Amino acid sequence: MKKTKKILTVFAVFLYIISFAYAQDYSLFSGKFYDLKEGEQKIEFEFYNGTYGICEGEEKTIPILVVNKDAYGNKYSLDAVGASWIALNAGDFSLPEKQSGVVFLNINPGENTNGRYDIKISGLSAIGNIGRDLNLDVNAKKCYSFGLELEKETDKVCGGINKKYKGELINNGEQKSDIELIANGPNWISMDKNIFSVAANGKQEFELNAGIPANAKGIFDVVVSAAIGNLPSIKSEKKLSIYVVPKYDCYKPDILTDEKITNYYYNSYVPVKIRNNGIKQAAYEIAVEAPNWIVIDSKKIILNPEQTANLNIYINPDAEVPEGMYPIKISLKFEDIAYSKDIAVFLTKENKFLKGAKSFFVFYKFYFISGILISLFVIFLIEFYRPLFKLLKSIGKPKRKK
Repeated sequence: MKKTKKILTVFAVFLYIISFAYAQDYSLFSGKFYDLKEGEQKIEFEFYNGTYGICEGEEKTIPILVVNKDAYGNKYSLDAVGASWIALNAGDFSLPEKQSGVVFLNINPGENTNGRYDIKISGLSAIGNIGRDLNLDVNAKKCYSFGLELEKETDKVCGGINKKYKGELINNGEQKSDIELIANGPNWISMDKNIFSVAANGKQEFELNAGIPANAKGIFDVVVSAAIGNLPSIKSEKKLSIYVVPKYDCYKPDILTDEKITNYYYNSYVPVKIRNNGIKQAAYEIAVEAPNWIVIDSKKIILNPEQTANLNIYINPDAEVPEGMYPIKISLKFEDIAYSKDIAVFLTKENKFLKGAKSFFVFYKFYFISGILISLFVIFLIEFYRPLFKLLKSIGKPKRKK
């Protein structure tokens, strides 16, 4: 009797061990994409064993159903491999007997990850050490991809102008995209429109408006950022650097002439040079503030940067004009900016003696210069032939007898 009881006990232990070795069973199933809401406890699981299509930059969740088919509770561990952009929301969990639970696989392919991926979900039970695998076919597509281009990255401009800078959005993706543009920079940069709908493989131009103040000076950076409206992680950025020269300096001329001019009641002219030292072409209106016997021969000139023009101021006082100092202001105007230079004409009657001497010298100037040149030529000949004369003189002398 004792022997029979012992055999039955051993048999019962054997059955218990066998139940753990063979009866522990569970299954893994995949479901359709599910948008899990915060705090949600239960979901409606829909079985799915096809290809999971997802766009780069998107984030979606695949529910994984784990079914404990056995009459015993068990612990399970899951692992997911096949891509760097996948993650399970739980790696270890327990299930009571004949119960099921859902683990979520988060997939979020980044930029330039397009392609087919074989994702493997591996399960392992704590009791029985039973493994189960579930393979998922994931196709990451380049649905949303775009490029951002500016017509230039640097520019040099004058203050006081309005200018437009063109740019282009290029949709390289497989789907239409709504792209939002933001321009960060000085407060005189704006856009008429900042949201653009660009068809797949299409292009869309945009413009930046620059209303540059006249006194702006320095380098101003404008950063243009673009992002897909529903996928802000897909973005692009470009920088435009605008070097602004104040309007006054942009067209600034140099007025070059003598600051003090002496006139002896003669009809004469004074040369004036105007040089554009700015960075842009300028059309200057020219005026002279002076007595009516002083005039300038040009009223308008157009100069490119570093270009020079020659003008003349004519001075023709009559005998009734009193002697003295007469101020002259030469003014150049470009649009609403004025440049000027002050000079003076000293009007005086010439000394009679000096005038006579001057007239004499002017009249006989040719003879004076001719006499000086002839004298110099004679001196040159004498010095040039002096050694020859000495040689000839020495040859003509008779030798003395000893």
